[in-house]
Amino acid sequence: MRSLIKFKTTAPLFIPLMLVCFAPSPTAQGQTPTPDMAVLGFNTADGLNALTSVTSGIYNSAFGFSALKADTTGSYNTAVGGQALKFLTTGVQNTAVGVNALAFDTTAIKNTAVGQGALENNNANFNVATGYRALNHNTTLRLCCTRSQRHRPRQQRIR
Repeated sequence: MRSLIKFKTTAPLFIPLMLVCFAPSPTAQGQTPTPDMAVLGFNTADGLNALTSVTSGIYNSAFGFSALKADTTGSYNTAVGGQALKFLTTGVQNTAVGVNALAFDTTAIKNTAVGQGALENNNANFNVATGYRALNHNTTLRLCCTRSQRHRPRQQRIR
C-alpha cells in the first residue's frame, strides 16, 4: 500500500524561516522611557498628566492619572493614585495614596493621606488620615483613622 501523504524534506528551510519570523524584535522587548517618566530634579512620574507642571520641585514621585499634576515648586511629595495631590503647587513632604487623596490641597506641608478621598479638601498641615474619605473636609490639625472617628482631646491620665 502506498501512502497518500507525501512528506518533503523542507524542514531545513522551514525552521530558520520560523525563527526569523517569530524572533522578538528589539522594539517589542520593553517599554522605552517616555519623557514623563523621568522628570528633571530627581522627580519620577508615570501616568497621564502626572507631574506635568513641575518647574523647580525636587524628589517628587507621581503615579497615576493627574497625580501631582499642578506641582510647580513642591518637593519631597509622593502621590499614588488617580488625582492624588492633583492641585498641590508648593507643598512639601506630603504622601497621598488613593484616588483623590489630598486632591484639592494646594500648599500642604507634611500630610499623610491613605484611602480614597482621604484629606481630599484639606487646607491644614501635619495631618494623618487613613480610610475612605477620612478627614475629607479638614481645616485644622488632626489625626484620624477612619471617617467616623472625630478628633477628641487627649485625656489626662489619673494617677
